[in-house]
Amino acid sequence: MERLTLDDEDPSGARGFLVWRAGSGRTVEIFDIAVPNEYRRQGHGRTMVNKLVDRLMPTNVVLLWAITRSDNVIAKQFYEELGFRIVANLWNFYQDTEQRNTVDAVMYGRDLSEKVRRAWAEKHQGGQS
Repeated sequence: MERLTLDDEDPSGARGFLVWRAGSGRTVEIFDIAVPNEYRRQGHGRTMVNKLVDRLMPTNVVLLWAITRSDNVIAKQFYEELGFRIVANLWNFYQDTEQRNTVDAVMYGRDLSEKVRRAWAEKHQGGQS
């Protein structure tokens, strides 16, 4: 697993961090995103995901994915606003030990295929591939 912080001015991750790992094949999983309450709703999570996407674009990764609880409306909205789409519903995925029941999850994926990669390169390199 690798850890990504907001920027070089925050190497400890005090304003937030993102943990990611290579998945099977050409995929990468966002394992965890954490932003303290006092820094939320300021775009830090979005910045970290975009920083990860920028890091992955020159590689052969074709799918960035994440899993969240199906009842986590804020996380679901966050991923959807960043271009992730639902790729699977995971029934009874989490065990809620306090309530002694299970909670469903949603798997989100973001396409990083060649077509997306070319558009990213044009945007970031002034149209020069």
